[in-house]
Amino acid sequence: MIKQITALITAVALCFALSSCSVFQADEAVLNISGAEIDKEIFAYYFDKVVANPANFGLDEKADAAACADKAVELCTRYVTVNTMFAKYNLKLTSSQKYDIANTVSNKWTCYSNHYNKIGVSRATISKIVTNETYENTIFTTLFDNSDDEAEKKVRKYFAENYIIFRAVCGYFVTTDAAGSDIEMSAAEKDKVEAKFKSLAEKITDISGLENAADELGYTASSAILLKKTQCEGYPDGFFDDVNSLKNDTASVLRYDDCLFIIWKYNPEDREEEYASCRSQCVKDMYSAFGEASFRSIEETFQVTKSEAMINSFIKNIEIYG
Repeated sequence: MIKQITALITAVALCFALSSCSVFQADEAVLNISGAEIDKEIFAYYFDKVVANPANFGLDEKADAAACADKAVELCTRYVTVNTMFAKYNLKLTSSQKYDIANTVSNKWTCYSNHYNKIGVSRATISKIVTNETYENTIFTTLFDNSDDEAEKKVRKYFAENYIIFRAVCGYFVTTDAAGSDIEMSAAEKDKVEAKFKSLAEKITDISGLENAADELGYTASSAILLKKTQCEGYPDGFFDDVNSLKNDTASVLRYDDCLFIIWKYNPEDREEEYASCRSQCVKDMYSAFGEASFRSIEETFQVTKSEAMINSFIKNIEIYG
């Protein structure tokens, strides 16, 4: 299989090496990557992502605008690589993938359209980006996903170790004063709330019991949550490991400094829907090192021409991004 992969990569790289790099034909092109032009919207999307979270892209939290722009160039280059590899391998998206893309684009636009409009990114461009992300997952699946039982066991093992699936009832250690402001509970009050949570948790034997407990506490039970080990922003420190250590199909209470939870943890082996939804991502994660080397080998053949004037305009207006 490795020989087949190498042959495919070499063929794609050769196509780029032989392609000519045209000059910019219109002022809306920010980059020309071996003939593929990157317009303002694509560049703005990636520049915005880097500015918002530089550390996610290997930069210092206080990275300057020029460093963010350089990283955006790299992300645009990967965008071209993925689109080209997908076409060269003659890959196709399934009806399910197309449905998921449309749904993801709709959700993104509903939540973030104001911001996208501010930075000059249209819904059509969001669709291109989400489609590209799906292409990348499909490429990894095609190159690295074996269909034999042993390979499937490895993917399921990775899923079980890196994802948790649970429902939760969450409460915060705050109360309200006469003016309607939130104030932190005393230690005794926190202990009392925890005792109430534990008392209710002990009575829960199924999901309906979790919902009943939520009603009694005056909260709403969450729907099923699929949480990746490396994507726990917004949760207390140690939350993933704490939940992962709990018994499956059992209600448990977890207490933190400012909040506590009743957690119903599912057995990941029983959750085929969640497994199917992120199986491609699991394969991508498992073979990321080899995949990265594959992409890099192609990108090293690229000729990248920049419109310095346009990139400088992004740098000068960095305050609207992120």
